[in-house]
Amino acid sequence: GREMTYVSTTYDSSNVKWYKVRYKYKNKTYTGYIRNDKADVESLGKVKADVLNVRKSTSTTSKKITTINENKKIRILKTVKDSNGKKWYKVRFSKKGKTYTGFVMSKYIKVI
Repeated sequence: GREMTYVSTTYDSSNVKWYKVRYKYKNKTYTGYIRNDKADVESLGKVKADVLNVRKSTSTTSKKITTINENKKIRILKTVKDSNGKKWYKVRFSKKGKTYTGFVMSKYIKVI
């Protein structure tokens, strides 16, 4: 797949959701539309806690992978709910040259 930048959301006459996206190819920028069911859309977020634990799964008892500091920007890959109905984000970010993927509680992330 090609990495694209999300611009906006619109609906067609059949009420199908489309994303307006922008992408670069051979030093030229293109803008177009893609159906929402044909794309995985990532959001950006910023950590609101002083230090936030990144976990292997959606549980506070799950293994801690690493921590991230306040104001660190992260990519939100997916939103999931744990067995208690609490919302978690699957996130990806880089720290000291290494890329991490794990889960954080959504209440400690501000979507930007």
